[in-house]
Amino acid sequence: MRPPRFSLLLIPALLAPLGLGQGASLPGASVTLPGLGGPAVVPLAAPDAAAGPSAAAPQDAAEQRRFLAARKLLDEEKPEEAAVKALEGLAFAPFATEGYELMLEVARLRADGEDEIRWAKWLYWAHAYSGREDEAKEMAELLEELHPDWDLDEPVIRDWADATLKAARDAAKDKRYRLAGHLFGKVLDLRQNDAKLITEYERLLKRAGEQVSGGAFVADSVRRRSARWILRQNEKHSEWEDAFERKTQHFLVKTTISYELFETVCVVMEDMFDFYQEVYNYKKKSPRMKLSLHKTRADFDRYNHEELGSSLPLNVGGWFFPRELLVSAYVDNVLANEKTEEELMNTLFHECSHYFMHLLTEKAGNPPGWLNEGTASFFEGCELKADGTIVKNKPAASRVREWEYTESRSPLTLKQLVSYHQPGSYGGEYYAYGWSLVYFLLNYEENDPRITGAKAEPGPDGEPVLPVGPLAYREAYLDYLKSYTKRQKKGGENSYERCVRIFVDEIGDPEVPDWEAFEARWRKFTQAIVRESKAGPELADTLQARCRGYLAAEDYERALIAAEQADDKRGDDPATFRLLAAALEGGGKKADALFWMLRSWEQSLGVDDEEGMASAEAWMLERGARDLVEGYCQPTRDALASINEVIDQVADDDYPYLGQMFAAHFIQAAGVRPKALEKRVGELRRESGLDLRLWQRAFPENGVAAWKGRINQEKDSSVLIYTPENRSNTTLRVGERNLRHLAPPFDIRGTIQIDGRERAQIRLGVQQNGLPRKTVEIENGAELSLYDVYRSFKEGESASTVFARVKQQSIASAQFFHFLVEVDARGGGSVTVGEEAQATFPEDWTAEEMSGGVAVGVGQDTAALFRDLVIRPREAFWPVAPREDSGD
Repeated sequence: MRPPRFSLLLIPALLAPLGLGQGASLPGASVTLPGLGGPAVVPLAAPDAAAGPSAAAPQDAAEQRRFLAARKLLDEEKPEEAAVKALEGLAFAPFATEGYELMLEVARLRADGEDEIRWAKWLYWAHAYSGREDEAKEMAELLEELHPDWDLDEPVIRDWADATLKAARDAAKDKRYRLAGHLFGKVLDLRQNDAKLITEYERLLKRAGEQVSGGAFVADSVRRRSARWILRQNEKHSEWEDAFERKTQHFLVKTTISYELFETVCVVMEDMFDFYQEVYNYKKKSPRMKLSLHKTRADFDRYNHEELGSSLPLNVGGWFFPRELLVSAYVDNVLANEKTEEELMNTLFHECSHYFMHLLTEKAGNPPGWLNEGTASFFEGCELKADGTIVKNKPAASRVREWEYTESRSPLTLKQLVSYHQPGSYGGEYYAYGWSLVYFLLNYEENDPRITGAKAEPGPDGEPVLPVGPLAYREAYLDYLKSYTKRQKKGGENSYERCVRIFVDEIGDPEVPDWEAFEARWRKFTQAIVRESKAGPELADTLQARCRGYLAAEDYERALIAAEQADDKRGDDPATFRLLAAALEGGGKKADALFWMLRSWEQSLGVDDEEGMASAEAWMLERGARDLVEGYCQPTRDALASINEVIDQVADDDYPYLGQMFAAHFIQAAGVRPKALEKRVGELRRESGLDLRLWQRAFPENGVAAWKGRINQEKDSSVLIYTPENRSNTTLRVGERNLRHLAPPFDIRGTIQIDGRERAQIRLGVQQNGLPRKTVEIENGAELSLYDVYRSFKEGESASTVFARVKQQSIASAQFFHFLVEVDARGGGSVTVGEEAQATFPEDWTAEEMSGGVAVGVGQDTAALFRDLVIRPREAFWPVAPREDSGD
């Protein structure tokens, strides 16, 4: 039996901002929450949409109150208490130089020389990198008094930045735009408030278009926008008549969802357009396609009624309208079956395929369902990564699971599938089978090792190589498709008869003499794809070996796809980056190849692989990129060596803390964390006992966009979140710029007050689509639970999010649950609630799974108040405020 619940006992003033009136009464609560009248200010389905900008620090702001209290305590010569208040203020406003000044005075009163250097150097960086030269000079004079070697890192980083900027400009002159953008971005991350540099970079973006970011999921120009600017744009374009709108080369894109999604779609769909043309072998000039993307199901329905005169079934996430050459789709997290941005992109990839099928077959009549829907489902396997890579030709995860599910219960035959030839789409049970047949036809190779079990053998350079063969059915697929671009003769072949002729008889494979043998081969191949889809990062080794096989066969397109898939399975692998470079070079894309080889060099630097760096440099030199090796690689090597030298110098003088700051400066500049340097920093931290990381408020004052009836930020910056009964869980994602993406190790702590039927959640590893990988739940019953989170796909149904509980334990009942989440470098760690209750993470939780955003939320018919929620990320804090955009 569970302990009794505690009522929130929230005072009326706390809920006043939510409005008055009748609404849903929470069980056990002493107050009544309002209903859901009125629109949300921003759509919470979009990643980061609910997370607002940092506050502009008004005089009565939370941090100002704490800074004033700290000042009063300093006047009373109470440095310890003053430090507590000043750090509380910095948690609200981590870039406030007033907080650094207070902590500098605290250090003086404590006579703590190392801490004086820390805060004085932070002030120096904050002023110097923001263009406040007089203030920076004043801090430099103070630091000179504190320690003569305070600035040993400054010329090292200055020379490195100058060399990198020159290398970026040289790359831009040679039209190696992606490389130029990569190097330019490094300098801009360091000098982020340099107005001239920003203008120069924006000019580069306009010249290069998508090449600078490589089609980044959030384009580089978007990443550099402030949260406040993005929020203004989203509000400005929240109604359809004022929607974001742009003509690209092949699309007219219009949306009210978010600025980030708009920019993403404009870039990504152009890349996808090329892939459609390749798969369909469509070379003709085509009319522009229209994409209408809506922020709620209600908007989607209203648009369809106004433009097309009808609505669509509730389980439909989007639709292709042939007469208008239009794809319409939506996101919505209010519906019980929510539609995320991931599903929106999935829908776009699917529906835009119908555009090409329509152009090819419109004069001949309807093609068979498996050809039309199966090919569209094939494109669902395309996946966007955070770095902008579109992983193509990947098995569509939902269809893989659906196929496996149906196969284990009521399998279909291929004859059933290909015999379906009715207008419109077929039944839900057919979709996974249509996908699997098309994927097989486009990917099965002669003597395919996925069926034969052939193992990789060492190649000429000793690296494993898998045998590969020509595609057995690719041309046959195109022949079958071509046969439906002509008007069909009355009484001619039906779909099944045509399949037998084209895929069996005309192929003439002695091992596949009839349709039954063809079906057996298809089924065995698909079973292998199911196994590969379930594999973890170790599959990257197989994909790399497969890529080497394609390279040896000079099949550079398939080599590129295999390398992209390897990168998807195990990111940031320098070996994969080298393979990407080789595939792109073979395909004639030399500038992109150079970019990936440089990325391989940087990753090798990060893991202290001297052989890998030397090999990458030799490759670049052989291809005429001496300017890059001498202008960027060598200066970066020199800077790292110099930083290690000056760290040793100050450490020998018993100033390990200053060495930590030198290392932080290099890491911020180069964007690389060499393992040896990171290990050295750990030693220095243990020696000094001081930490350069900073606890930061997850939701600073005025930093959350209210959602009437569901989310409201209180005067003390705590956040009240409520989910009505029978609605999808209300969640709020942390949006502060340097907290949007966390990598282990990191810590989260705070206090939660819960009332209602279910529980409060801390969501970890939140992906771009808003879905977490892991979740911590606290129930006022009182229980603590840990969950794995994944997407489940069942026959004929839309995807659903599954929370699989992996650990559960009772905790002491309380009015307030104080918690601490600690995540170590390997992704392990624990959750502590109160003074004693602790749950350790399962051993199989990894750093990759714990990497991503953080969000909080509540279950149905539940309210929770999140107080004093602070996060301490992995990185040493960089005390230079990000640029705030002033105009539109």
